[in-house]
Amino acid sequence: MKEYDIVFCNSDEDPKKERRILQTFLNSGIDGIINITSRLQDKDLNIKMPMPMVIVDRPHFDTNENIFFVYADNFLGGSLVADHLVEEGYKKFICIAGPVEKAPVAKKRLDGFRNKLFSYGFQDSDLEIHTCKFSFDDGFSVMSNILETYDKSERKAAFVP
Repeated sequence: MKEYDIVFCNSDEDPKKERRILQTFLNSGIDGIINITSRLQDKDLNIKMPMPMVIVDRPHFDTNENIFFVYADNFLGGSLVADHLVEEGYKKFICIAGPVEKAPVAKKRLDGFRNKLFSYGFQDSDLEIHTCKFSFDDGFSVMSNILETYDKSERKAAFVP
């Protein structure tokens, strides 16, 4: 059995920092990379890799033979949540979504949720959408703002994809 050392790096959701980390790995002769929730564009990830790289939580795109993907169907996940909330009898919805402009997974979750609600006949006026970063502080801030103006007489379901 081979022994491996594992190196963890955090890019703080900064594509420039992530690019530097990947370049350091490429120059270091490592055996492989597991890249979780990359913030790089597909074209920046689709570089000729001398070692395997697994990209986690990112939909597959056309790439070279050394890049692999592990991801969930985020559109379906959002859709299933909408099914559940409608089955529970909710008529108004609040959605706290991740950064849909920067994170394709957040956009897919929101799209699945919205499309399913609209297929049931709900309108934009039945849904409040709030976006924030994938961080505790941002989520807390958005939820605090929602609760300040929340009307308890309206029964609303909250979805945080």
